[in-house]
Amino acid sequence: MKLKAKEANSKGKKMGLVFVLSLSVFFLPIQSRASEFLSNGVKIHYIDEGSGEPVLLIHGFKASIKINWRRPGTIDLLKKSGFRVIALDNRGHGLSDKPVRVEDYGLQMVEDAVRLLDHLSVESAHVVGYSMGGMITMKLMSLHGERVRSAVVGGFGWLKEGGRMTDMLDRPTGIGRGAAGTACRKSWPQLALSLTELKSISTPYILLVGERDRIVRKAYVDPLIRAIPSTLVSYVPDAGHMNCIVKDEFKNGILAFLSTGASQEIKPDTTNGRSNRLRQRLRQRRLNR
Repeated sequence: MKLKAKEANSKGKKMGLVFVLSLSVFFLPIQSRASEFLSNGVKIHYIDEGSGEPVLLIHGFKASIKINWRRPGTIDLLKKSGFRVIALDNRGHGLSDKPVRVEDYGLQMVEDAVRLLDHLSVESAHVVGYSMGGMITMKLMSLHGERVRSAVVGGFGWLKEGGRMTDMLDRPTGIGRGAAGTACRKSWPQLALSLTELKSISTPYILLVGERDRIVRKAYVDPLIRAIPSTLVSYVPDAGHMNCIVKDEFKNGILAFLSTGASQEIKPDTTNGRSNRLRQRLRQRRLNR
């Protein structure tokens, strides 16, 4: 009788353990629909979540989907706001392959975005890029404007062909150590735009830049505004380059533009600079409401 009681007690404990484990699995957070595809022979990791108008997120240098978009809450915010969120780990980053040749980066990162949309049978999407992702986004609008419904260029502006970035690449730096990081960084001049290419962009876009991101503002934002005074720019208060992407004002700025400002097509500059700056201030007020 004692043996049977022990066996019954043991079975009860096992059943209780199974029940607890079942509950723990049931209450685990839903995992993202992550997958991978081959982009010209390079494995690219991506996620595809939510439903609605598609938004493609492109992260910055030495970052990833997780660092730039998952942890700050951007993915969840966009999903809850009725958008389908697509994001990729750029080659050389995150869970994607890490080739070591310069020619495997640059324009290939632009084409990765296009190939991902093709892979998912998405004709066009809103695009949000940060820092290096902003470079990629600007080049994407120039080369494949028909694939971009609208764009948010975060933490960047105009990488001018033959400009400052090319000179910076020849200087010693601790950024991007390792073969893949070095190759990626040295490929950035391929993402540069001439003035003609910049002015050919007809996709509506906004620059979202940290108020204290002085280097980016001086080197890449101000030259763009001088070239195209009607450029829409929003400065995130009390934000530098590294923390801008986690600020609520940055995330809300993305959402505000995708919800309102993205419906406006950019027209060629036919008015004087003063009128354009006035129009820019009016747009800025609307986005900050």
